[in-house]
Amino acid sequence: MAVRILVVNDDQDILDVFKTVLEDEGYEAILYRYLITDLSEIAQLNPDLIILDLMFDHQNLGWNLLQKLRMFPNTASIPVILCTAASRQVMEQVEYLKSKEIPIIFKPFDLDELLQAIHQQLAPPLAQQLEKADPPARKTKPPLRSSAKPRRKRRKDDQPPAAE
Repeated sequence: MAVRILVVNDDQDILDVFKTVLEDEGYEAILYRYLITDLSEIAQLNPDLIILDLMFDHQNLGWNLLQKLRMFPNTASIPVILCTAASRQVMEQVEYLKSKEIPIIFKPFDLDELLQAIHQQLAPPLAQQLEKADPPARKTKPPLRSSAKPRRKRRKDDQPPAAE
């Protein structure tokens, strides 16, 4: 099954670029030209990654969606990449984004930079999926064994060893 990437952007030309790039890389591209407000719809799409624009109709609506995604249990663990031209708005929230490990790709973007961010965001979840499917064998420590003979407890009537 292909990795599913949801792209939410109000610019059809940008969506067309994403569709071509993502499908060429072997990903399944799910494209939305409007802002999804129903988080259960996103949960039903079950994307492995969301690429989200910040500005919709000259409003900072992508930011609201990002915050809701993080609060809704069914979407909180989905990695997100912000892809936006709104550098001023992003700079106001850069510390928050860093703390949540949300990469920012500024438009116009370099395809290699975009693909690198995608691969980095997908690496941890895919590694976890593989681990769940085939967990590594647990390493257990062998019991400690000593080559020395066990010591016998000294009894009251035992004589101490003779001094030489």
